[in-house]
This record gives sequence, C-alpha cells and structure tokens, in this order.
Amino acid sequence: MKATSAIEADQVVLEVPRSLFLTLSDSIRNHPELKNVFSDFTVWSAVSQSPDVILAIRLLYEKHSAKNSPWKPWIDLLPHSYTSTLFWSARDLDLLAAGNLYHMTKRHKQQIESEYVTVLRQTLAKRFPQTFKPSIYTEDEWMWAMGTIYSRATEGVVDGGEQRFIVPMMDMANHSFEAVATHGFDAPSNTFRITSTAGIAANTQMFINYGPIGNAKLLHVYGFCVPNNPYDYVQMFLGMDPAAELYEQKKEILAQHGIEPNATFYLRANHLERFPMDVLGTARVQRLMEHDLDRVQYAFDEEGHIISEENEVHTLKALEEGFKAMFLAYTIPYQTDLELAESINKGEAKLSQTELNALYVRMGDRQIIGKAGGHISEMTEAVRAHLQAKIDSGNTTPLIPTS
Repeated sequence: MKATSAIEADQVVLEVPRSLFLTLSDSIRNHPELKNVFSDFTVWSAVSQSPDVILAIRLLYEKHSAKNSPWKPWIDLLPHSYTSTLFWSARDLDLLAAGNLYHMTKRHKQQIESEYVTVLRQTLAKRFPQTFKPSIYTEDEWMWAMGTIYSRATEGVVDGGEQRFIVPMMDMANHSFEAVATHGFDAPSNTFRITSTAGIAANTQMFINYGPIGNAKLLHVYGFCVPNNPYDYVQMFLGMDPAAELYEQKKEILAQHGIEPNATFYLRANHLERFPMDVLGTARVQRLMEHDLDRVQYAFDEEGHIISEENEVHTLKALEEGFKAMFLAYTIPYQTDLELAESINKGEAKLSQTELNALYVRMGDRQIIGKAGGHISEMTEAVRAHLQAKIDSGNTTPLIPTS
C-alpha cells in the first residue's frame, strides 16, 4: 500500500465500509446460501469450534460458487500462493529442523489436512454435493484458503460482539514495528479505518503494525521475518509425569500459581533481564521431595530464597540440560550459522529469502536460549561456590537466608 500523495498526521488513509467485511456472523446467519449450509446439524457439528474454518468455507464459496460475488475483484488480487512455513516444501522445512517452528508447522499442516478430510470430503461434499464438489474444492484450495484466513483475518468487536473477520483492501497493508498509523473498527462510522499518526511522504509505502510478534509467528503466519526482532520468543515445555512422587501435592501447588502440571512457557527476548520466575518456580516444584514441603512457599519467591540446596541443585541441573538440548536441537550447527551470518554481513553469501528467513529464526531462537541458559549457569556457579565454601570452612549456613 503506497501513498500517492503526501499524508498529514491524523488523516484517515483508508476507510472500508462494514458492508464489505467478510465476517463470521454474516457467513453463518445472513449469507443467502451459506446460512442454510451452516444451519445443517451435521455441518455445524463439524465446524462450530473453528471460526477460521467457517471463514475459509466462506472465502472458497465466494471464489468458486457465488454468482456475481462482490468480493470477486478482491479475491482475484490475492496471492495464488504464500511464503509462510505452511507452504514450505519438506526440504525447505528441514532448514528449521528440529526447532519450535519446525514442530509447530508440522502439527499445523496435519491439522489442516485433517480438517479438509473431515469438513470438506466427509461433510460438505456429502451434505451439499452440488455445491462443494471435491474436484473444485480441492485440498490445495483448502490450504490456500486457510493460509489466506490466517494471514489476513483480524479480530475485534463488530456488530456488538467479538469475532473474526476480513477487511478487503486493508489486508494488503504490510507490517512495520515503526508504522506511523493506527487501524481498527470505528463504530460511529461503521467502517474499518487506517489513520496516520505522523506525516507520510508521497510515493512511500504505508505500513501498519501487526503487533508485538516474534519471527517464528511472523514467518509461520505471514511468511516474513524482521531482522533483530525484539519480540522473538522460544517455547519451553515443562512436563510432569502423573506417576511422579507427590504428584497431587505438586499439581495443587502449581495450580495456586495458575500453572498446569504440563505447562508451556514463552521465553521472550525482551523479558530476559533475569530468569523467568514462573519457569524456575515450576521446575522447583516438580522436583520437590517430602522433606521440602515445609519450605514450598519459596518456590516462586522473588526475594532470592530457595526451597533447599538439594532442590536447587537438581532444578538448575535439569534446566541446564534442557537448554543445552534446545540449543543443539537444530540440525544445522550454530558455528555454521555464525559463519553464514558473517558472510551475509560482508555481502559474500547469497541466500534465497526462504534460507534467510530460516537463518533469522534459528539465530533468534539460539540467542534467547543462550541468554536464558546463561542465567542458569550464573545461578549454578553461585550454588557451587557456596557449597565449596561450606566444604572448605565447615560452615552450615543456608545458601539463602530463610527470612
């Protein structure tokens, strides 16, 4: 989206009327043909839990079955394929093996393939065979529709309720964290607006900010990365076996802090000044012994107290091993990536956009893992130094004061 003339601050740059939105509510209740489809009990049972699936059906219907659809000109402008990881070849996806995004993409692709079989082939094609013909509504078309919804749908309050919807033309705006524009639904005018917050020169691109999104999600959903993305994050899973000692007590302790016994945490690049207490506390609780229960209140203590030296040693060792495994998970060695990044900076390496985006994700992940692991190493060294001092002096003073 480009400014054809200079834009002043606080100027409405784009205004799309509500009548052009593709909304969840319109698709279900008001569409002249699809409202009958979605009122079918069998169809509704298959799609009711997935707003994106409903919007994908609407999009494909407007593309292939609707007569004189007002959305056809917009649909014709949409990309025929996408660069998000959902559309990467197996060879390209191996560039991310075996990091978070690699596994997330694999699971997501399997989910979409399963939805195609369940929703299109086994439900719509059988309940409404004249409309949803498998020869037209193919798996490739289904993948394209889902890719369109993921990358172009937004969420907000429209018609008095929170829902998913697409605003044609607004979806063409690219992302920048430095965008000088706001965007959203304006209830008084019943339109979706993009409004400038500063002046924009003529013949320059008009950006919007998609939000504080890390490269893994940007690449997975939108198909691009931002170099040195401050919002990068890494997912970390901490599981607990139901057969573990004191499982029920540990589960209850974690629940008091709003944490599940099998929890996924997000280690964020801009929140790693210190090691996240929710992760450290969860790991401590998972390693509790009977004799630790009288000090369990220190599991999530922000003042530096610990449960016990034994618990802390076991906790830090487990986290250290976990971060090491995460760091080494990628099949491409870290040293190779460092050399590749250096070659790029010197202008010597020539990479495809896919290869470059994969490098951004790998390097971003490893920087976060390395920083988090560094905190654990510092804590481990402090424990070791204290224990060695105790051995040398015979002092039995606790590692951290108890009060």
